[in-house]
Amino acid sequence: LTQGIARGLGLKDNEYIRSPSFTLINEYQAKCPIYHVDLYRLESFSEIENLGLEELFSSKGVTLIEWADKLFRDPKKTMEFDIDERIEIRIDIIEENTRRYEIKYIGHNKTHPIFSLQ
Repeated sequence: LTQGIARGLGLKDNEYIRSPSFTLINEYQAKCPIYHVDLYRLESFSEIENLGLEELFSSKGVTLIEWADKLFRDPKKTMEFDIDERIEIRIDIIEENTRRYEIKYIGHNKTHPIFSLQ
């Protein structure tokens, strides 16, 4: 998914998106900077705060976040870092070979479903 989004943003064919599981953030240059973030290994919100994500979110680049649920800290599911406008892509495992994809735009107190497929 990330590779396809990066190609759509102009990442060169000879560049390959690598998982940032251990580096936490990988950066690629395309039509705009692409920041690929993986929060899987982080166990506390303070670890996430120490990454400096605010700088990425305020840049003119595109930030792709795996395990973004970790950005929700409270029971009301309020997104931290004041990310007012974003596209969320959720992939749910239904069965071993079945997934449900939901894509929605969230911005300025509005949510608009874009696409849902199982």
